[in-house]
Amino acid sequence: GLQHEQSRPDRDSYVTINWENIRENFLFADDKPKFTRNNMDTFGLAYDYQSLMHFEEKAFSKNGQPTVVPKSAGVKIGQREKPSQLDVQRISQMYKCG
Repeated sequence: GLQHEQSRPDRDSYVTINWENIRENFLFADDKPKFTRNNMDTFGLAYDYQSLMHFEEKAFSKNGQPTVVPKSAGVKIGQREKPSQLDVQRISQMYKCG
């Protein structure tokens, strides 16, 4: 299945993780060390701020402050309405259905 977008090996180019704001029992939420270019296939697609699999800005916050901050100004993350275009492309490539 799909992995969380902010777990991509290149995520630090797109978001800042504010570790000091994350509840201690959720520090496991950093999947990045487990996923490398060798074992997480991004299918050559761009980082997707609009992915259903992207945490919202205050995910796991212990103090109401942002935990995941986009480096691009004005970008909203954590939408839950529908799969993004890139989500659909990833799924199509993953299951070879497109």
